[in-house]
Amino acid sequence: MASGSQLVVTTGNAFKGTINAAPGVDIYVQAGATFTPKDLFGFAGKFNNAGTATLSNSMGDGTQIINSNSLTVANGVNFTGNLNITNSACGTITFSGGLNFSTSVAALSNSGYILIGGTFTMQTGDQLANRGKMYVNGSYALNGKITNDGYLVLQGSTGANGLSGTDSLVNKNVVVIGGSATVDKAIRNDGLFWIGGAASFTANNNFIQTNSVSYLRVDGALQYADMITGTGVARVAGGKNGSGAGLFSLATASTVVDTTNFTPNGADMAKPCGIDNSPLPLPIVLQNFTAKAVGNAAQLNWSTVSELNGKAMVVQHSTDGVNFEDIATIASTGNNSLVQNYSYTDNNVASGVNYYRLKLVSSDAPTSYSAVVAVKFGTVADQQAISVFPNPFTDHFTVKFTDVKGGGNVVAKLYNAQGAVVLTQSFNSASSVTINTPASLATGVYVLEISANGEKYYHRLMKL
Repeated sequence: MASGSQLVVTTGNAFKGTINAAPGVDIYVQAGATFTPKDLFGFAGKFNNAGTATLSNSMGDGTQIINSNSLTVANGVNFTGNLNITNSACGTITFSGGLNFSTSVAALSNSGYILIGGTFTMQTGDQLANRGKMYVNGSYALNGKITNDGYLVLQGSTGANGLSGTDSLVNKNVVVIGGSATVDKAIRNDGLFWIGGAASFTANNNFIQTNSVSYLRVDGALQYADMITGTGVARVAGGKNGSGAGLFSLATASTVVDTTNFTPNGADMAKPCGIDNSPLPLPIVLQNFTAKAVGNAAQLNWSTVSELNGKAMVVQHSTDGVNFEDIATIASTGNNSLVQNYSYTDNNVASGVNYYRLKLVSSDAPTSYSAVVAVKFGTVADQQAISVFPNPFTDHFTVKFTDVKGGGNVVAKLYNAQGAVVLTQSFNSASSVTINTPASLATGVYVLEISANGEKYYHRLMKL
């Protein structure tokens, strides 16, 4: 398609072909139409969707996305350069593999529902204006400017920078962080700012509350080196510890204020299609989700900090990390805003990598998903074929081969608890080999995979 041309998918029709697009091409998907292209190459124009659409290819500089119905952005899609995304009050966007702004000229405006299944990153200069409901299930590193008049729920772990950067965050309604958080960002809180674990407010940026309903809730300990001050109230469950020039002057509450029915004062929240303007409840909010091998079973543990109108948490299993099936349903406690702990043991694991996630089902909020965790298992013969010491290790470990089949090239891969490869090393077959790990390797549980002559061998390790 030449620059300046248009493609219109009309009501009742579906497009499933391949497009080679020059910059400046516009695509319109009308209500009742479907757009699921096999490939969309070189697109960097306007994409206006009022139907049902899936984007599976990366987008170039100058891309503008306007969504008013249902849009899925598949795993692996990247956006580069100047990007503008607008989601209307009738729109739902699912970013299956995360949303990462790689430059400082991206803008996201949301008045409907946005679900981010992986990491969410913003650079200094990027902008997020949220008037709807937005859920991030992966890690986050938000350095840009954030204005929140709706619900912003960060259920994943803190990314490399968490909430940081020279741009500010202004919250007029509800921000929920499911677990512990590092905050190095100027924040003005007119509403509810809820951290489901410990919080560290670092120096040089103040946290200020500005009206009588403002509420800071921290469900763990609070470390602060800056100013936490203003009106409203705060509740810190784990105690406060200031350092340097830090000052905490908020009025404190000894018991939890009702956060499940929080009503903001002055928020400009959008009115989603078909829903009245009454305060919208929070979904099930995870504090953490972990998996580990216990013998020949996978032990899953998770905690929630909110289950308002929650129905169930469905445990899902996969052997490829893509196709999941339900293996258990755990009933929600329902209307609850205190920390709840859960566990499930999967005794039917497969040899190799086992992936798990939670499907979070609420009665009046969109279904969302946890981040994916992974556990590796090998057969008894696998475990006997190699031995690893020391275990736990600090900066190196030695692999001794007792019954590895064949000779020739051997590849060692080290996986973290999320199933990501953090180290790869190749060597010729020998009776033993010592592997040095990088100083940046975090403490925790890892799985070592040894590949030799078409066979794979696994061993579970602990890094101190």
